[in-house]
Amino acid sequence: MFIRSPGVIALNPVCFANRSYQDTPSRRGWIEDPEFNSLHKIPDGWQKYGEIPFFVCNKGEAGKPAFLYLTGTGRKMNFPSELTIDVQGIPLMRQLSLLHSSAWCSVRKAMGRIIIRYMDGTEECRDMIFGRDISDWYGGRDAENARFGYMAEAKGQVSSLNHFVSAFSLETKDLREIAFQVTDDQAMWMISAVTFSPVQLTLPPQQKIPLLALRCSPLPAAPKQGPQYRIILLGDLHFDDSSGIYHQDQDPNDFRKTKPGRFAAMWDKRNPALLQAAAKQVTPETAFVIQTGDLVNGDCFHPDGASRMLRDALREMKAAFPALPFLPVVGNHDIHGMEMAEAYAETMPPFLSSQCRQPVSGSDFYFQQGPDLFLFVNFNNPDCAVIQEAFTKHADARYRFVISHGPVIPSESYSTWMLLGTNGRMRAEMRELFLQNDVIVFSGHTHTLELEECVTDSGRMTQLIASSVWDDASLAIPEILTENPEDYGKKQQSYDGFQLLREYSSALTRYLLAHGAGFLAIDIGPSGIVAHFFGGASETPSAEIRLR
Repeated sequence: MFIRSPGVIALNPVCFANRSYQDTPSRRGWIEDPEFNSLHKIPDGWQKYGEIPFFVCNKGEAGKPAFLYLTGTGRKMNFPSELTIDVQGIPLMRQLSLLHSSAWCSVRKAMGRIIIRYMDGTEECRDMIFGRDISDWYGGRDAENARFGYMAEAKGQVSSLNHFVSAFSLETKDLREIAFQVTDDQAMWMISAVTFSPVQLTLPPQQKIPLLALRCSPLPAAPKQGPQYRIILLGDLHFDDSSGIYHQDQDPNDFRKTKPGRFAAMWDKRNPALLQAAAKQVTPETAFVIQTGDLVNGDCFHPDGASRMLRDALREMKAAFPALPFLPVVGNHDIHGMEMAEAYAETMPPFLSSQCRQPVSGSDFYFQQGPDLFLFVNFNNPDCAVIQEAFTKHADARYRFVISHGPVIPSESYSTWMLLGTNGRMRAEMRELFLQNDVIVFSGHTHTLELEECVTDSGRMTQLIASSVWDDASLAIPEILTENPEDYGKKQQSYDGFQLLREYSSALTRYLLAHGAGFLAIDIGPSGIVAHFFGGASETPSAEIRLR
């Protein structure tokens, strides 16, 4: 039960674990996607984060329980909401430390608690406040008592899955039991390691990311030459079918299966009409169609359903735009579930190669349209080397476009779900690179219509977020919530989100936030770049946004 190391005592995770880091055909673990979002490489044995040693059990045996997984009662899953562990025999200790993560929590509210019971009959309760004592496994940020510990890696880079280190003081009395409870009915709690220490040990350092500062002088005017052309921009589409044909044999215990078919109804009438309306805006000068990710709703955990969903979605898109290349960037739903990730990796590179008329082997790729650079980035796990290579090779490009499903400038709607949202060092490096290259970003994910622009002494980056999620008829008429840069971040209640938006707010010069679903026709030429927004299936634009 107890594993000792100099100065600390750890609980053996095998004694309380109920879930594996690796999947088997019959039992879900925590891989989800072995290429992008996986915890299955968390190191086995003693690991040290800050001054705190933890004992992790990860022998690489698929299906073998290795960590504790608790879920709120509202999840209706076959996992407990609490667990009590007998810890009698541990000598007097001063600190309890956890290596853990959470999901689906309410910001700045208790998602769970630790109950510490002593041999003298007393007990104390420690609320686990989300954004203070614990953060989100996907896209979370470190906090006062939740510092980055293990950060999952894929392709040699930090990906979006994290474990955090938290510490709690103890009374110097003999321990009897430790109870972990999820109190938020929708929350989930993953506990990989528990350590007791007789002294207060220091957490890992908190990330310090510099804030952007507003440029003091005007941007230099850059003369533009070259051809005029148009592109069609589609936002999230979440292609699905209400009959459930893509969601066979779902595992009821897998929370990653959100709500199969939740966007299917809009594909009965509204979204096919949206595609038809977008096709009517195609002109002889139109070069291609860009889609900002979440082409499909995903949540398929059966290979036949996953492959069929992708093929049917691509067939629908090519039927709407038969004469144009169709170029989607990968979103989170496109690879949501192991079978979806495998189907995407098998289906999309050859499809994209045919559309780009050049070899595309991965999810990060780029090409040149006339004098302009178009760079597609996998925000789930970006290949930063490809990003840097694209800008180096095309340093003389007229305009430089970056297409990323997750925003580059954080959106207030999904603040931490952005490109490199959890990797502060790389995020700072990439945003500097984007500023220097005067990029125009096309993004999605938030299901809103947005414009953000930051201008610093390094340069400028302009971001247009599109949504084609027409799941409510009223979204065809955009509702502008604000056009005031001073409103950026004011409604952000999350500690993580507030800190992240704060990095950008001082340099924000333009801001638009609106509820609206539709598509955009974007005209690109020597006189600038203008985006025309069409709500729903309208044939008349309802907004015009100048990007350059």
